[in-house]
Amino acid sequence: MLGVILAPWWKRLVAALIDGCLIWAVGYVIELIGMLGSTRLIMLGAGQTVGLSVFAPILVAWAAVVAGSFLYYGLMVGSARGQTVGMMAMSIAARDAVTGGKLGFWWALWRQMIAFLFTVVFVIPFLIDCLSPLWDRRRQAWHDHASHCIVVDLKPY
Repeated sequence: MLGVILAPWWKRLVAALIDGCLIWAVGYVIELIGMLGSTRLIMLGAGQTVGLSVFAPILVAWAAVVAGSFLYYGLMVGSARGQTVGMMAMSIAARDAVTGGKLGFWWALWRQMIAFLFTVVFVIPFLIDCLSPLWDRRRQAWHDHASHCIVVDLKPY
């Protein structure tokens, strides 16, 4: 072990909720802008079906939010601090599991991509991924294992 104190699950949860709210708020604004940009409504037939051109700006906005969240986590967790805004608020940081040093952009990006994959594609693995630090001896989630990462507590109580 590296002689560090691992972050408790509840701190990770609160940090994730803070980051999620931040990303949601920014995403909501981007989606509103996308909706305002979709002024063309195509009504087809008597059923009043809405054409794809209405949803295209919203889909583009959603893709921008996802790409932006990847960039956010990659840059923030991959930095020397190893912290997102939520992690800063909870005084926890992501570190390399072997060296204890910074994770780096690419490992941090990979970590977020794995977490996103679980979130979007697989509901049950997502729940297990979120809960796995509760029983893992190094308090690692699956996406932490995949990116060779631990989350440390900078100010333990």
